[in-house]
Amino acid sequence: MVIIALGASAGGTEALRLFLSALPADCPGVVIVQHMPEQFTRAFAERLDGLTAISVREACDGDRVIAGRALLAPGNRHMRLALEGGTYKVVLSSDPRCGGTARRWTSSSAPARGRREPAPSASS
Repeated sequence: MVIIALGASAGGTEALRLFLSALPADCPGVVIVQHMPEQFTRAFAERLDGLTAISVREACDGDRVIAGRALLAPGNRHMRLALEGGTYKVVLSSDPRCGGTARRWTSSSAPARGRREPAPSASS
């Protein structure tokens, strides 16, 4: 199963819009961590949903990662993926030890992608 895992800092909203807008409706499932206050992530997901061919929404605990849908981590929550019955599901937590950086997210999603390493960030 192919999954697209994205992480962006506060200035990455336009880059995410451009990237997601270029994806076809049948693209692999997308999971996103965007450094954004919790009161804005739902509205941001709804805005992206109206601008893209894929479905975009704020992730809920237990959401399945499926083709044609992007799940955005809620603000002030940490998101990881868990394999359950051959499907990846979102696991949300508020654990302060998790850290909230995009680099930590892409590193934590690497096991879902086998042995591949996450792509370097623009700051690497």
